[in-house]
Amino acid sequence: MHKYGALRGLLTAALVASGIAVATVPACRAIGNQAATNVSPACPDISTSAAVSGAPVRILAIGDSITSACQWQAELDRLLTKARVPHVITTYAVGGSRCKYWVPNIGNVLATAQPDLVYLYCGTNDDPNEKMYGETATAWSFRYLAESIHTYRPAKPALLVPTLVGYSDAAIAPDWLWANTEPKTNDILWSQMTRYMHPSWYAGIANIQVMPGTAEYIGGDGIHPNAGGHRTIGRLMYDAAAGGMGWPAAASLGEPPLCGMSGHRKGYPRPAYTPC
Repeated sequence: MHKYGALRGLLTAALVASGIAVATVPACRAIGNQAATNVSPACPDISTSAAVSGAPVRILAIGDSITSACQWQAELDRLLTKARVPHVITTYAVGGSRCKYWVPNIGNVLATAQPDLVYLYCGTNDDPNEKMYGETATAWSFRYLAESIHTYRPAKPALLVPTLVGYSDAAIAPDWLWANTEPKTNDILWSQMTRYMHPSWYAGIANIQVMPGTAEYIGGDGIHPNAGGHRTIGRLMYDAAAGGMGWPAAASLGEPPLCGMSGHRKGYPRPAYTPC
C-alpha cells in the first residue's frame, strides 16, 4: 500500500473537524518573469439540463491534456444531474502545461469563470527538479494558485479540489515518467496541499493516484486515460467534492463502488484489484 493509502479517511477527518487552524503559509512572491498567455476555454461549458432548477454551482476545471480532452467532466455532469445539483462546468486546460503555466493566467481565468468550486489538475507534466525562487516550481506554483483561488472573491471564497497525479501504465509508459516524475510530483503536491487543509479552503482532495495505471483505465500510449479512465476520474472528482459541497454521496444515488482503486508506483508492490 503506497504512502497515501489512508488519505481519504485522514482528509475527511481533517475537513469535518471544527476548530482546525489554517497553517501559516508563506506569502508567494510576485509572478516575476512569468508571462500571461491568451488562454481560452478548452471546450464549451456544460450546463445543467432544464429539468434541474435553481441557482447553478459554477465549477471551473483547470488542467492539462487529461482535462482538455473534456471527457471526465461529462461524468461529473452526469453525477451532478443525477444528484439534482444545478451546475455550470467551465474548462480551461492546455495539453502539456505545467502547474507554473497557470500562475500568470489564473487571475484572468477566475475573473472570467467566476467559480464557486475549482478543480485544479496540474503536475502531470511537471519536472520535479525545476526550481523557482529557490524551491521546486511545482511547490511554489501550487501555493500561488491555491491562494489566488481562495482570495479572488473575499466575500464568498471559492472552494478548491486539488488533485494528486494519476500514474501511467508502468508496462508501456516511459520509465522516467512513471518511476520518477509522477511519484516525486505527488510528494511535492501533497506537502503543499497539507498547508491549506481546512474546510474554508478545500471541498476535498481528488486522489487520482488510486486509479490503477493499467489497460482498464489507461489508453494505448500508457499515459492518457481511456474512456473508462475518464469516467473514473469524473467519479473521483465528484466523490472528492461531495462532502465539502453538501452533495449526496454517490452510493446514495445508486452508483456502484469504484473497482479496485489501488495505484502503483515504483518501490511499492502492485496490489491485487478487481477489473471493471
